[in-house]
Amino acid sequence: MNNTSSVQPLSDADLNRLDGFLDALSPDTAMLLEELDGFMAAIACTPEDVDVEELLPEILGLDDDEEQAFSSEAQKGEFKELLQRHLMSVAESLAAGEGFAPILMHDDDGTPQGNLWAVGFLRGVAVNPDSWDQFEESEETGALFEPFETLAEEIDFETGEVSAAVAPEHRQELIEAMIEAAFSFHERLRAQRNLPERH
Repeated sequence: MNNTSSVQPLSDADLNRLDGFLDALSPDTAMLLEELDGFMAAIACTPEDVDVEELLPEILGLDDDEEQAFSSEAQKGEFKELLQRHLMSVAESLAAGEGFAPILMHDDDGTPQGNLWAVGFLRGVAVNPDSWDQFEESEETGALFEPFETLAEEIDFETGEVSAAVAPEHRQELIEAMIEAAFSFHERLRAQRNLPERH
């Protein structure tokens, strides 16, 4: 994702609007806001320019042959604009190397969980797997995926059962490691953004 203009991050009202769209358009299969944020972080890391319309089936959880249930072109346009602004603001924060604040759900005690953010990031990796092969094949950079995988595998989201519980004192460390890894992935992939095509 290669953007040079400054983009205002989505306001709380914008995020609520985006959350409402996700729930209304595909209540059973769409990403939740935390998952979408992690997904966009992974998309923002990759060197390919992405049209958010190409991401709609993944974001809404639609099968390849399913139509997107928009009530009008205006609704679709607003949804896409919110997604594009969010993607660009995430990309700018990662490029700046600071100021990135992931959207995380909290439990009843106010503790951020990070599970859905990890799931979303890994789903974003799967969109452009060729960009990420270099990391997964290296022992050094492959380790950067570990906090994502640990949190993503903690809960079986189909059943709600905890598969591999994360100790409370370890959770914040994993969340911080995910954020640092996102910065690292972005920095490493940024070098590929303006390279000439190979022949």
